[in-house]
Amino acid sequence: MVNKTSGRRIDAHHIEYRRLAENAEVGCVSRGQLIRLAKKLRMTGFIKDTECNLLLALLDTASVSSFEEGGIPIVFKSNQRLGVEISRSDARVSRLLSSLYDKGLIVMRDSGNFKRYSAHNSYNNITTACGIDLRILIVRYCELKQKADDILEDLEKRREALRCFRGLVRQIKFSCASEITPFTHMLFSRVQKVIHIIGRPSQVSFEKLKKAFRFI
Repeated sequence: MVNKTSGRRIDAHHIEYRRLAENAEVGCVSRGQLIRLAKKLRMTGFIKDTECNLLLALLDTASVSSFEEGGIPIVFKSNQRLGVEISRSDARVSRLLSSLYDKGLIVMRDSGNFKRYSAHNSYNNITTACGIDLRILIVRYCELKQKADDILEDLEKRREALRCFRGLVRQIKFSCASEITPFTHMLFSRVQKVIHIIGRPSQVSFEKLKKAFRFI
């Protein structure tokens, strides 16, 4: 008989993120900046809507002062309480936390019985913390923001290229409908061929749209 042990897996990157979180320079990034980052990560598709909602709930739970110098932004709320806030079950919250954990957006500091708590010394400083550590977001802020900004910039370029491509196609179709000449017929044939090759324009990359422009 095999005894199953419950818990979250720990891989090399989890250990590295834990080490980075422990050495985070708290105070260099505000909670507001991290909230905006979480929303950007959702816009890029790096995290799903429910993951973003949970991450925002965690950031909202941690006090503003915990992100200031000397603070420790660790959340001790139970899965049940977090589930109430984002309208999800305990089990769903657990899976979402695991997903954020695997993506390096939180560090899970689980206790032996999976309870979340903190222990303080006589100076009210935290000596032991078993909870959801948000310091990894501080460490990775610049890296994640740059990635999100790059993706959003590419998405905007693709949207602009798509608008121009659709405008050109509309012009060519209108010209053919108004008067069929050898030239307009040739342009229309090219458009049909390009669309056949690339498929739906709204689904293709910026680079493919640029190539389509050059071909037309």
